This record gives sequence, C-alpha cells and structure tokens, in this order.
Amino acid sequence: MAYAEDPPTGATTTAKVALGFAVVAVVVVGIAVAVVALRGPSATVGPATRTPVVADGPEIVVVDARDVVRMDRGTVEPVMDRGTFVGVRINDPELLATLRLESTDIITAISGKTVRRQFDVNDALAGAGLSNATALYVELVRGGKPVLVKWELEGDLREARTGVIGRMSRLPPTPLAPDPLSDTIKRVTDFEFELPRSTMLQIGTNVQSGMSLGVRPVAAIRSGLVEGVKLYSIRAGSVWAALGLKNGDTIVSVNGRPILMTNLGDEFERAKSEATLEASILRRGNAVALKYSITK
Repeated sequence: MAYAEDPPTGATTTAKVALGFAVVAVVVVGIAVAVVALRGPSATVGPATRTPVVADGPEIVVVDARDVVRMDRGTVEPVMDRGTFVGVRINDPELLATLRLESTDIITAISGKTVRRQFDVNDALAGAGLSNATALYVELVRGGKPVLVKWELEGDLREARTGVIGRMSRLPPTPLAPDPLSDTIKRVTDFEFELPRSTMLQIGTNVQSGMSLGVRPVAAIRSGLVEGVKLYSIRAGSVWAALGLKNGDTIVSVNGRPILMTNLGDEFERAKSEATLEASILRRGNAVALKYSITK
C-alpha cells in the first residue's frame, strides 16, 4: 500500500509563518476599526476651511447697509485669547439687536476676510462694497461653537460707507417722535397689555397700507423654512414698543394661528372681532407669550 509523503519541513514552516502574519493583520484591522468607531467623526475644522460647519446652514438676517457700517471704533472692540487677537465683539446694545447678534458673539470673519481687529472690519466692508455685494457671510463663535450668519443687505453698502448716508449712519439714530397711539395702550405687566379696539384697527390699517412707522417686518427664515415674521428697527416711542415688542422678535403665531408676511392683513381682520389676543414670540431663542385685552 502506497502512502502519501509528508510535505518538506521547509514548506511547513513557510505556511505557518504566512498564517501567523495573516492573523496579526486581521487583529490590527479590527483594532483600527474599533478605534475609529469609538472616536466617531472628527470635529476639527482645518485651518484652510473658511466656512464654519453648521448643520442647519447659515442663519439668514435682513439688515440695513447703514447699520452694518456702524461697526466702527465706537461700537467694536477686539477680543483676545491667551494673548492673541481672535476676533471682534460689538459692544453697542442697540447695534447688537439691530444686527441680530448676541453680546458674547465673536466675529472671526466677514465674507471670507479674517477679522481680528476693528480695521479688519473696515477692510472686509470696503472689499464687499467695491464688489457691490448684496449679502455678507459673517462667521461667529457663539458659546464656543462656530456659527454662520448671512446678512442680506438692504441698501448699497458702498454708498453707506462713503456717501452722506454712510457718514450720518455712524451717529446715533434720531429718536422717533412718540406715536399718539402709544398713549392709548396700557401696560398691565411686562407681558400683558390693554388697548382700545380703535387702536388695534388703526394699527392694522397702517400695516396693510405700508404706513406703519417704528418697525420693519421681514419674513423670518431658518434652514429654508419660514417660521414667522421678524421685527427690526423698533424704536422707543413707537406703538410697537408700547405693545411690548423688542427689536429682533419673531412673531410665530397669534391665538394659535401661524403668522406670515402674506397673511398679516387677514390676521388683523380677524382681530377686529376678538376680545383677547395672545402672541407667541421667539425672542433670542426663548419662547415668550404676550397677551392683549381689547377693550371698547
């Protein structure tokens, strides 16, 4: 009977070595996969990346070019971290509200231009003005996280910087003459008010005719969706201030009905027959309810 010959000793050794390397390779790959899974995706933004990583996309705000150029030595201060300038902060409360920023926001770039000091702001705005920019992309650090805000400009930025309007815009805004309707509104608490129906009707007429003073309403858009009506340029003495509204407030709904720029007229028509109104407001990220009692 014939027997199979045993393989040569050298071949056996080579096979064992190859098998050992294969096992080690599998183990190394397994460890690498486990490490990546535990670490998760990297949150580091490379130095060449100018746009912050923002999951919801840029926050869109409509601003007046004349307000943007008010960012000068009197309203902007540099921010230092460990002896290094890292950006600038606006220290004027009114300008902060107008530009829809928070007091702790640090501006680090404007439309790709790195901002470290106030003169960097001037350079960024000058460049944007020369290119006839209709929007500015403002990179911020807010609460330690990068935020991207898109300022959609109303008016000409170059004219605001160099023209008479631009020079005047650096001065404090002229106080608005008190609105006679303001005197008819009674503040019960910070969130409750009483007003005659005739006042409500007049406010509605002014809004529908485009004659409303002391406020600039725009559509509030976030992540591509309309979430209400945002109010800008509310001045002291206006009827809007008397109603407890503040610059930057977003009216989300009234009596549970969503409010949009397209249905403002319809809502004021409904208000003619309602005895109470409750407005749901979004104010700096917080929900606020304002209640109005309509008297005869």
